Amino acid sequence: MKVIAPLLLLLVAVAPANAGVRAKCRRICRREIAALMEGCIADGAATCVSVPSTITTTTTTTASSTTTTTLRFMDNGDGTVTDHQTGLQWEKKTDDGTAHDKDNAYSWSTDYGGTSPNGTAFTSFLASLNGCVSSDGVAVTGGFAGYCDWRLPTIAELQTIVDTSHGSCAGGSGACIDPIFGPTAAESPIYWSGTTSAEFPDGAWGVVFIKLGDDGNLATGSKGAFEQVRAVRSLGR
Repeated sequence: MKVIAPLLLLLVAVAPANAGVRAKCRRICRREIAALMEGCIADGAATCVSVPSTITTTTTTTASSTTTTTLRFMDNGDGTVTDHQTGLQWEKKTDDGTAHDKDNAYSWSTDYGGTSPNGTAFTSFLASLNGCVSSDGVAVTGGFAGYCDWRLPTIAELQTIVDTSHGSCAGGSGACIDPIFGPTAAESPIYWSGTTSAEFPDGAWGVVFIKLGDDGNLATGSKGAFEQVRAVRSLGR
């Protein structure tokens, strides 16, 4: 059963005294997201990400010029989605009661006020995805989609899949994310990132995949709260 933390601090509802926190969100966006993807619009904490659906590349030789258009997101057919622009591979959520179910909720730390990454997001969720074995110390088998390096995304990585052309961000309803990522718990306060809040070490940054006011989708919550998660790994490993 999903437990919503009473100590959740949504940035969209913070008082002016927390303006410095919002300013840091914007700096995170400008610096980290811009490093992950081109075309970052750094006007606000979450609206800075405008997700292109295709990637266009042009190859020019002395004889000709060829333009190729590639879909940014690719469903790999194994429960994962590849983002060709950021080089990240994401877990695709489900609605089937498995470890990937959209309604599963996990804590970042063991209790309210805790700061260590020892909550069920790490000890249960990621542990189940990274359950790899090796009989000879060299060859490795197991792991979700055959990989053993799944983790929580950084807050900058998680924001790159906020898509303002979908859901409530586009004037409709539901989550602001491409449906290729599977069902999303749109009523969830937070999807956890692995990034700790500098101002509140007992809190971690997260993304709300619904539109909640002018400051957009960034939020912080107590690490002891139970929230949703979406795993990621870096390609090329």
